Amino acid sequence: MIIGGLYSFNNGENFINQHFQDEFKEVQDVIKNINALEHKTKTSKEQTMVGNMLYSPSSLNKSFKKKFSQRNWQSKKISCNYSQNYYTSHYKPSNLSTKSKSSPLDLFLAISCCGI
Repeated sequence: MIIGGLYSFNNGENFINQHFQDEFKEVQDVIKNINALEHKTKTSKEQTMVGNMLYSPSSLNKSFKKKFSQRNWQSKKISCNYSQNYYTSHYKPSNLSTKSKSSPLDLFLAISCCGI
């Protein structure tokens, strides 16, 4: 796989490069070492794409998990407290729980986005 683009929110890329350079290199290496074509195993049933081969999200997730595990990365649950100040009056969240399952990549992305 390739990294097709980078977006640095709140100067997150600079923060990552300063404080987590080795971890960022590992993430880049994991991405580069996944053969995306091996995961193009899902057959589309969409009317406009019937029969086309698509990437299987579950297969890709398993591959990422395996590659990160080989580098001793572990999945951790992270509690995120998202502000409700930005919700419109029309939106009522069905589940206000802020706990979610997170992968090592989720943690890395949370760090890079939030500048933790």
